[in-house]
Amino acid sequence: MEKHFAIFDIGKTNAKFLLFNENEEVVESIATQIGHISDPMGHVGADGESLAHWMKALVFNWVKQRGIHIHAVNFSAHGAAWAHIDHKGHLLSPIYDYLLPLPKDIEKEFDEKYGLRSVAQQCGSPYAGMLNSGLQLYWIQRTKPHVHHRIHYSLHLPQYLSFALTTLPYSEMTSIGCHTMLWDLGQRRYHDWLTQEDLISRQAPIAHFKSTYTVNILGKSIQVGIGMHDSSASLYAIRQQIHVPFILLSTGTWCVLMAPGLSQNTHAATADDLYYLSPEGQKTYSKRFPFGLELTQWDSRLKGHFGIDSDFTLDFDPGTFNYIIDKYRFNVFNSKDHDAWKTIMDYPTAYHRLIYEQTIHLAKAMDEMAGYPKPQVLAVEGSFTRNPVFMGALKHTIKNLKINILNNVNGPALGAMKAIKESR
Repeated sequence: MEKHFAIFDIGKTNAKFLLFNENEEVVESIATQIGHISDPMGHVGADGESLAHWMKALVFNWVKQRGIHIHAVNFSAHGAAWAHIDHKGHLLSPIYDYLLPLPKDIEKEFDEKYGLRSVAQQCGSPYAGMLNSGLQLYWIQRTKPHVHHRIHYSLHLPQYLSFALTTLPYSEMTSIGCHTMLWDLGQRRYHDWLTQEDLISRQAPIAHFKSTYTVNILGKSIQVGIGMHDSSASLYAIRQQIHVPFILLSTGTWCVLMAPGLSQNTHAATADDLYYLSPEGQKTYSKRFPFGLELTQWDSRLKGHFGIDSDFTLDFDPGTFNYIIDKYRFNVFNSKDHDAWKTIMDYPTAYHRLIYEQTIHLAKAMDEMAGYPKPQVLAVEGSFTRNPVFMGALKHTIKNLKINILNNVNGPALGAMKAIKESR
């Protein structure tokens, strides 16, 4: 009977189940919204117990299906998300939202003790508040001692989902190395600040990303992986498809540029440099931007201003694109004059200009990432590939690279599937 691979891809607001066959084709897809809860102090986060229950119910349901052989299960999920469990494996808190503000007094205290910019430089993790998930541990230790003292392990979200099926706690390199301020790139170990705060004991053992563990589900032996960070999982899949030097642009709420093979840049490391860890533990030079979030906010604002229906979409228009370049020799949306965009007279012109300014920002970022070997391809994946204005502007703006549109909107899930398909 043909093997099938059940993969769970968890974003910030939505969770997807994808069933792959041996040809790496998606034969079933189910999505749900992630519920949110608050702790007693009013801090909001994802409902990890409900998410795990949804995931386990789907696995059990598909294992029962006649004619379907579920060979393995794996996970991809966004970063900066912790599941804090006690010694019985029970969740102690919501999976806190990384958009929660880090209190200024906590930021100041950490900076005075360890030096934020110094740690950022050593970890390849520019300071970004709670998005540096290591600082979430520090925040909980300082503000929620009743939770901190009961933590047996703090598991990254992909590894928590694996734990929910296996009851085996592990960490994994792509989750450890995604803007976390946890990993000292030079020393190739957890940063000293975690040792000084006695937080390393709450980190689960590190396992190889292709590790699997056998779980008996309804009398059947199922291989369960330990999960991967979503952007790194995407990159893992793409590395097997593109065989020349390339830059990956992964688009969505956050747009992430990743340059595999260009991680050893010649410029001196600074506190503003971002590095992800590859599944093999190698650093990958990266940049990230909240373009998806900004685009959604601006598009809603523009449609309200011009009286356009919320579900209206545009095609790329070369004439409008050339007009907004010739007409506006200054930033309209990234301007100190917050009303500069109101000088534009219609929605199509404003939207083309908004997208153009985003692509210019991306082009400058890619120039800063230049290294050796020289990249030949810009691989684009994610939701922006279905935006004709963005893709049209990108092709007109990025002329020194061949643009390869990756039609697999399930890049993270595909990477997680490939990892478990090649499992040890």
